[in-house]
Amino acid sequence: TTTGGVAGGGGGGATASNTDEGVQDDDEDPTSSTNQEGATEGRKQVDMSKYVVVHKNDGGRLGVLKKIMYIENEKGDKKVNMGVFGKSAMHWYELWISGRPTSLEKNFEEQVENLPKSMNRKTNRPILRECTLWAPSKRVKTYNPDTDRKGSKTIRWQDGERVFVRLVLDNHAYDLIQQDKRIHGFVHTHQFEDSRIPYPAPPERVEDAETWLATDHDQTKEQVLREVEGRLVDSNREDHVDSISEWNPFNDVEDLKI
Repeated sequence: TTTGGVAGGGGGGATASNTDEGVQDDDEDPTSSTNQEGATEGRKQVDMSKYVVVHKNDGGRLGVLKKIMYIENEKGDKKVNMGVFGKSAMHWYELWISGRPTSLEKNFEEQVENLPKSMNRKTNRPILRECTLWAPSKRVKTYNPDTDRKGSKTIRWQDGERVFVRLVLDNHAYDLIQQDKRIHGFVHTHQFEDSRIPYPAPPERVEDAETWLATDHDQTKEQVLREVEGRLVDSNREDHVDSISEWNPFNDVEDLKI
């Protein structure tokens, strides 16, 4: 479990390319009018029957091959491949959580490592069952103006509401995360039919967390006293409203009709 910077060169692991095999980004979207009309200027005509459309959070869309968009069990039942954007590779995913990250740190990695074996369809080899949970946190110096004492405390990135996990995402790992009551869900997703499919955390999100860790958040006595003084000045302003009873929302209404 990592509480400091990203371990094992994981920062690069968050990169998600949407132009790899079977996944085409907006510039190569097979659903575009150009592709529907046929081949133009070096672009091959795309067989639309082989693709499904996934809607991106930014309003764009992706064309994804049907053969990798769905997985099929031994009974022949099909379901959405929730790990399609991870392409059976290690990536960082960002999660919303409830409660303290320490509850996840106790056993989440072990739960992932004990998931059933699953095969990589490209290499026909077992998917690597390794997991790193990263809940960025650090100790900072504090000052209490009421007691005039210095101290320290632990603060967490995003107030402890988000963590990163580095793993190979498939449906087994997805189900584990969705069923864990300590986790609200994935932060980064695209919409497909009735499913929200996770995609790896953008590299800048991991960089944001690393920058936060490297930033000085220690409190000094002078800094805290200046902040307290500023709040006192604001509370003594002449236009400060001390009570909600001093303001009547209907004073500005010329004609009230029911």
